[in-house]
Amino acid sequence: MQTTINRRQFIDPKSYVKTLPFPAVHLLGKGEGDRVQPFDLEFQWKLQGPETGFQFSVYEMVLPPGKKVPLHIHPFSEFFYVLEGQLDVMTLDGEGALKWVELKSGQCVNAPATTPHGMKNRSEEAVKLLSVANFEHQKPFDDYQGWLATKAGATANSEQKAATLMIIFDRYKIQFFDIDGQ
Repeated sequence: MQTTINRRQFIDPKSYVKTLPFPAVHLLGKGEGDRVQPFDLEFQWKLQGPETGFQFSVYEMVLPPGKKVPLHIHPFSEFFYVLEGQLDVMTLDGEGALKWVELKSGQCVNAPATTPHGMKNRSEEAVKLLSVANFEHQKPFDDYQGWLATKAGATANSEQKAATLMIIFDRYKIQFFDIDGQ
């Protein structure tokens, strides 16, 4: 059985571009994107809220061996996709004990809102990953970058930067767990 397509269901591209303003597609190359350096980590925004109608944000991170993002929660989902290497994602089991989920290149995991999650590179090689979350995840990092651009932020030492970042995270209901084995 062959499906018939009614051409009237399609949009005329010449009419469309004349009647509706639309943004250009967003292209970023390798190594491009705004850099953020929370604590002793670094990541690059690949898509930020304004480019997605404030629907979601995407960052790319290279996590060197031994580096981690501690176990934490926030009121929104976060998705991780491993591009290269091996990433160990941490969460809690039903008894509150630390549980590890091993992700290899091409694998992904989603941490639903308020699900404890963190990550650590327990391998000998750097791991490269993408993270996708709603715009609420980007906001605290924007606030932090804004503070770094002030006189106080520009002259702050690493302890002051970490303390300020934790104050900002608390404002956005991002909380960290104190748990052994991270």
